[in-house]
Amino acid sequence: MKKPNLVQSVFRSLSNDAFLLLTCLVCIPLTWMIFLGWEIGSAATSHDTLPGIFLSLKSLFSHHGDWTSYLYRPDLMGGFKLHDVSGCLPIFEFCGLLGLSPIASINLTVFFIQTCIAFLGSHAALSLYFLWNQPEHDGPGEKAPDPSNFWFIRIGLVWLFAFAPVIGWRLCYGHYFLITGSFFFFSTVALYAAALTDRISYPLILIATLANIHFLTASGFQGVAYTAVFGCPIILGLFLPPLLNLKRESKSQLKGLVVATAVLVAGVLLNFRHFAGLLDHSLGSDASRTLNGESVIYSYTTANLWDWITSIPWSKSIFNLEREFPFHHETNYPLGPLLLLLAFIPWKKAKGLGVGLLISLGLAIPFSMNVEPVASLLPKLIPLLLGFRVPARAILPFAFTVPIVATAGLLYYFMKGPNRYALNQNRSQTPFILAGCGAAILLLMSPPELRELLLWFGVMAMGAATFIDRKNFSLFPLGWVMMILGLGTVLSFKERLLPYPTEEQIVITPDRIGAEILSKAPSLSNALVRARFNLQIPLFGLNTGYAVGVSTLDGYNPPSFRFLSLVAALKNEPVQRMTMVMVLQENEPIFPILKNLYNVQYRIDADQTGIKPLSLGPTLGGAWFSEKIERVNSFQELGNILRPLSTSASTLEDFLRKALKERTFMIVDQASRNIPGTLQGSSRCQEARVLDAQALRGEQIFRVKVSTPGDCPLTLATNWASDLVAETQDGTGKTLRGLITFPSYGALMGVWVPQGTTELVVRAVPVLPFWANFGFFLGVLVVLVVLGEHYYRRI
Repeated sequence: MKKPNLVQSVFRSLSNDAFLLLTCLVCIPLTWMIFLGWEIGSAATSHDTLPGIFLSLKSLFSHHGDWTSYLYRPDLMGGFKLHDVSGCLPIFEFCGLLGLSPIASINLTVFFIQTCIAFLGSHAALSLYFLWNQPEHDGPGEKAPDPSNFWFIRIGLVWLFAFAPVIGWRLCYGHYFLITGSFFFFSTVALYAAALTDRISYPLILIATLANIHFLTASGFQGVAYTAVFGCPIILGLFLPPLLNLKRESKSQLKGLVVATAVLVAGVLLNFRHFAGLLDHSLGSDASRTLNGESVIYSYTTANLWDWITSIPWSKSIFNLEREFPFHHETNYPLGPLLLLLAFIPWKKAKGLGVGLLISLGLAIPFSMNVEPVASLLPKLIPLLLGFRVPARAILPFAFTVPIVATAGLLYYFMKGPNRYALNQNRSQTPFILAGCGAAILLLMSPPELRELLLWFGVMAMGAATFIDRKNFSLFPLGWVMMILGLGTVLSFKERLLPYPTEEQIVITPDRIGAEILSKAPSLSNALVRARFNLQIPLFGLNTGYAVGVSTLDGYNPPSFRFLSLVAALKNEPVQRMTMVMVLQENEPIFPILKNLYNVQYRIDADQTGIKPLSLGPTLGGAWFSEKIERVNSFQELGNILRPLSTSASTLEDFLRKALKERTFMIVDQASRNIPGTLQGSSRCQEARVLDAQALRGEQIFRVKVSTPGDCPLTLATNWASDLVAETQDGTGKTLRGLITFPSYGALMGVWVPQGTTELVVRAVPVLPFWANFGFFLGVLVVLVVLGEHYYRRI
């Protein structure tokens, strides 16, 4: 018998999964345009998307998606890490490589995330349906029909998963990384369910791999941790019983389990190149949020009973959410009438699932509400949980699972045994089409409250009728049931939407303001020259300076922990690790010190006549030499030394500059541990001069020209970072030698400059240890082996 060729084998493997994937790719953007009012050219999401992800994408795309050029920028909060704090999703790199605009990339990312969730969720539901339809006795049994043959069901499934209201909160408010951090959970459920039912296909391998290469490449570690801790009982409940009952003769399922495991392992390995930097930063001294710090679980919001009651319906209009609007997306996790569909699950076959769901729910709710003993016992057992706030997110694994198992139960109950005539295509479809269209129009025209009641009543009526008399299934054609439920999720998703930002608002206006500022204050084109903004672009807020291309101290982002510690020490206040907002006013006593250290030369005002950059007077400049290094033991000690300088005499500015140049301070800690104690400074450092210090906008390279008759400490007006290195170069740019770096004044970039140096360069380098590169290429190899094995398995 002639073996099929590669094309034939791949086509045979695609089957209905290819149509399911095609439905996702077509249905999702069309739904945004038809039902959600989105237009091409506008950004699909807002809120945290714009001051964070969007502005970072502009910086990344200036280097065509090369993440190694996306490590550090001096623009925001005195200088901050980009990649090692926020990460970089591979979809961002892909968009940058294609040359897409940041707006198009945001939209493509949203569609990609929804496609992964819709395909993996739908595939998992279909596989569980087949798993529960497997005969309990030995023998072949009757093969269950494939619901994905029917396009109404495919569309309904895509809507139910891609536009789930609980996903809507996350997407619409820019919490992409929290969702991508949960991709491994979706992939695990989809792959193992497919393995047990011999349904692993090329589209599933492709989407699972693409999803998994995103789950450790960005700062969505809370999604990873919560789905691992609170999703583990669900996964064990789903798959442990069928795995224990798996017979040795089930070679196909065993091979499928090996393939599924290999795909998951490959996904982890392919994350390593990005994950290495994220891990290195989280364990370093400049990370404000660490994996081994104090508890921040209840530092922001703590759930209450009313939050969970209001999370029962899909619509947010049924109950008064009580919380202020900015907290709605953190305290509302809608589950909707899918909760009623759990009754259709064959619980005799899914006892483990029931136990897993109860355990997950029983841990998540008291943990989120700070109820003992769970609230204290769980973090003690799993210290990783201490580093994540908003504990209500612990419900996400349960909320992600409900649509999967509910739709699987619905499919099982409608299509098992004699009830399969519910999909009988020989009957006249006209009554069902008219009834379905009427129901859809009714939902579209109804206010949210009425729509919610109609959906709940419809599901209860369907359940009552079918439980009383299974012949009444004919009254509820499954395709239309799925479509109506899916439409309900889309309309509830719409309730979470924010106004779509336009190109005029988020691209043209910031660029125009930035150009006007630079035309009036050209020195601000140097990223080491900063300004204080008294104006804000509404959609960017405190990150207005970053948006218009001007460096600032203020901002909305996780700042360097050393910068936080310096500010707190100067204010004589405790450090708040979870700080996301930094605002420093000119009338604050500490501002003169920070103004000089960080070279804040301008204030940006605006009135009816336009933008007005006003000079704040001289500073120490973008870089300066000090006469000596003085070691101190803590930021508190440093604050006690510097704080009195801010209240000194009428000649404050001159005094400050002189006092700060006389000596720099180095805190004896992790970052300075390897600095030789003999480094003190030369008696000739008073004669050392900085001739020029430049940092181009959108770059991570600082070039400093100096004249130094001795070995002297130099300070750059930007925050120290573990991935910044310094080196001397000759006129051709060739590196002559590496230089010692240290945190100057506890937070700024310090460099020990040898005698005779004329030019030095400070640049950011990626953290790429051997294990990261080895793991990545091993992951590529595993994927190739899996694809090859699947090919030979299918022929």
